Amino acid sequence: ALIPAMPGTPASADGFTPLSPSTWHGRHHLHGLREASLLLLDSLWDQLAGQFPGVLLAAAPARDLLFAIGSKHRGSVERIKKSAEVTLAEPSQAVSRTVLCRDGGRWQRSRL
Repeated sequence: ALIPAMPGTPASADGFTPLSPSTWHGRHHLHGLREASLLLLDSLWDQLAGQFPGVLLAAAPARDLLFAIGSKHRGSVERIKKSAEVTLAEPSQAVSRTVLCRDGGRWQRSRL
């Protein structure tokens, strides 16, 4: 999963860092099993929204994969589309190839 780099967390040159199964993010530690379910935690996304430039975009192609990026980040549309369409090692774990956007405190299907 991609999230904005948190204080004390090493970030890549583009300001994002992978969220690994063993990484704590707030109180949410899912051991690589159900990261996609984090989309259901409105309070988490309300808290994170200001850390993403532009509109928040997300994709959860599998239950253990969650990608999020701000729409004003260079290449964000291409990156999130590619993330949504990733080839899964375990097709039985598929969730959705839909790109979502956060608008008004709710997730909606993106028109990208």
